[in-house]
Amino acid sequence: MKRLLKKEELNRLLLGLMKEYDVIAPIDEEGLILFRPVTKVEQVLWDYPNSLKPVKEFFLPPREVLFQFKRGKVQPANLSLKKRVIWGVRPCDARSLLLLDKVFLDSTQDVYYREKRKSTLLVGLSCNHPEKSCFCTSFASGPHHKEGMDLLIADLEEGIFLLESNSPEGEQLLKGRGKEVNKIDEKIRTKIKEKTERKIERKLKPSQFLERLTNGFDSSYWEKASRQCISCGICRYLCPTCHCFDIADEEGERVRFWDGCSFRNFTKMTSGENPRFGKRERFKQWYYHKFGYFKENHGVFLCVGCGRCLRNCPVKIDFSEVLQQLPAQAQTPAREG
Repeated sequence: MKRLLKKEELNRLLLGLMKEYDVIAPIDEEGLILFRPVTKVEQVLWDYPNSLKPVKEFFLPPREVLFQFKRGKVQPANLSLKKRVIWGVRPCDARSLLLLDKVFLDSTQDVYYREKRKSTLLVGLSCNHPEKSCFCTSFASGPHHKEGMDLLIADLEEGIFLLESNSPEGEQLLKGRGKEVNKIDEKIRTKIKEKTERKIERKLKPSQFLERLTNGFDSSYWEKASRQCISCGICRYLCPTCHCFDIADEEGERVRFWDGCSFRNFTKMTSGENPRFGKRERFKQWYYHKFGYFKENHGVFLCVGCGRCLRNCPVKIDFSEVLQQLPAQAQTPAREG
């Protein structure tokens, strides 16, 4: 279903959702674009560069209590959640959740992640002004893609929005609202979509990355490439698809929290052995996981082209340049980890 709504009609839809759901939307928090719970329509941003943090934190929180225990008694975590809407999700972040689904839902299901997914509606907002660091079109996505959303809002500008449902829940949200979309509206939307895609200047070829990784596993190049990295973990924490975590017991609680392959103790075992103690091995692992192993295991690359790693790296490492400079070698690699 497709419907055309004016800005005031869209505001009424959002206001109605706030009465029934917990609504999470992009806001300006002291100069940072972040997704936060909102209770007023005026808080919500409609035209914004991509948020600093991806929406994965609402499905895989930075710190999450799995259960509590005391004197041999275990108290399970409360998995029941109020229905919620994440409003204004960009297409790249919506696609990232589909990739995380492959990790947490495809085989053994993670009940904590599953219940959050089941309780959440995703209302997307197409991107008319991509940043220079964006490259979503290189990874099976685009600024107007509706994949992974219940409803996609396309800004046709001048206060008019085209809404397109992508699930029964999204269709229900649109029922009885706005007016029908005609051919002229579709042409305007197509023109804006094509114009936006032309703005994305970064064009990558992931298949070539895979070829280089296949032949460059033992290359001494990784030592040189990793020198600039300071192992801060920003690229891991701000990435919408990185999902590494650790588990620990803290004062009667078993807690899951984010971790990252760039940290020295990430692969340290109870024996004290650490197969990736060196920065070279840790640096290399990120590339092989995203563009090698995940592709082998799930058929897709673990990247959506959001550009956060490029925008926020304090030492300005460009992963595509790292891969493009990786020398091709004839030696077939032995798989690491």
